[in-house]
Amino acid sequence: MIDFAFRNLILFFKDRTAVILSFLAEFIVVGLYILFMRENMIQTFAQVEEIELLMDTWMIAGILGITSVTTTMGAYGIMVDDKAKKITRDFSTSPIHRFSLLGGYMAGAVVIGMFMSIFLYLIASVYMLHRYQVRLRTE
Repeated sequence: MIDFAFRNLILFFKDRTAVILSFLAEFIVVGLYILFMRENMIQTFAQVEEIELLMDTWMIAGILGITSVTTTMGAYGIMVDDKAKKITRDFSTSPIHRFSLLGGYMAGAVVIGMFMSIFLYLIASVYMLHRYQVRLRTE
């Protein structure tokens, strides 16, 4: 099962189009937020202290939620491709158990989702540190 999950990881990250399309929803949401919604939301809640920080953190939380879904769905695209190309018939004739086959697809999707979410979280953290000049205190 681990070898099969590793195969799915290699197939996913080798296809640059799949990786970029996994981030497409995030790019669209960030673009809409920056271009249209950010200023309107800040003006609407102007009475709240540090509203810019609050809105940006809400946005990052939403994007991380989107990432966890879209990247794992992109990873499950490997399973769809395998079924479309009838590669699953080859797997059914091999000594791989059906449980290991499904577990490999699921494990690969979970690892891809975690990796991409952590990657996006690090980018968002750098943005927040840069934008709001947050200094870490050592006490």
